Amino acid sequence: MICKLVKYDIVIDLSACYNRKKVSVQIRRILSVMEILAFDIGGTNIKYGRASLGKIHLTEKGCVPSDADKGVDIMLQNVERIIQRQKFDALCFATAGMVDRDGTIFYANDNIPGYTGCRLKEIFEQKYSVPVCVINDIAAAAIAEKCGEDDYYFLSLGTGVGGIYVSNGALMTGSSFMAGQIGYLPSYGRQNEIDKTASVRALEKNAGINAAELFRLFRSGNESAKEKLKAWSREVVYVLSLIVGFINPPKIILGGGISVQGNCLLEVIGAEMRVMPIAYRNSFTLQTAKYFNDSGVIGALKFMTEQMK
Repeated sequence: MICKLVKYDIVIDLSACYNRKKVSVQIRRILSVMEILAFDIGGTNIKYGRASLGKIHLTEKGCVPSDADKGVDIMLQNVERIIQRQKFDALCFATAGMVDRDGTIFYANDNIPGYTGCRLKEIFEQKYSVPVCVINDIAAAAIAEKCGEDDYYFLSLGTGVGGIYVSNGALMTGSSFMAGQIGYLPSYGRQNEIDKTASVRALEKNAGINAAELFRLFRSGNESAKEKLKAWSREVVYVLSLIVGFINPPKIILGGGISVQGNCLLEVIGAEMRVMPIAYRNSFTLQTAKYFNDSGVIGALKFMTEQMK
């Protein structure tokens, strides 16, 4: 007897299966060889990788400019160029912007003009006739860090600032998927949004060089680099204070590309934490993401695995 799993377009031969357990085993074997192509779409770059379903080891990965400032159509063309070079059985996307249950971007800021309302899931399902899932990029990165029934707040510092709370291993997304979207709140001094003051883009704009070079200069003792990082760190510490005051997590994980700076990043931020009330700064531990810049891609893969269980 032939059984077709319509949801995933998988055909299974049940003739050799004598009970449900054996059917389940056969389904798991088929799913385990599915190749998933995962994307992390941001305001600066598109990161991607391929892996078998349920695995986090990327057999192939890369990064290209997103050209997001040129608009959603140009950005999606860049995604298409990657897809056309790959073999895959399913697609998953971690993306900037607020994502609805049907895979639509129901709000995105001006980092990607025209992205609000983009029906991302529908576009790629119709074009490639494969399973597609879409998740917010910060939520995906938080999923990548998840280990059992853990409690932590994931704070991403990149083109913008975003975050999400994980409680007992579950994402706390809120009633309309806006919980943790801290980047839209007023910044320290209330002159701007947090997105425009505590992000890596803000740091690089103020410093006039990229973050990697700025940290290199900091390590060499450059005084100007120290001052630029000190001013930026105060903005980040303000964000940490908001998180502690409203959520009080036992752990805050710093993600985004800047997390690759590791202990050096923790050092420059930690030096400014003295301005926090002592009860605040003693209430949590601060660490960097373990998957660094791959967190979004790996989280998208984990999310797809959960969706196909």
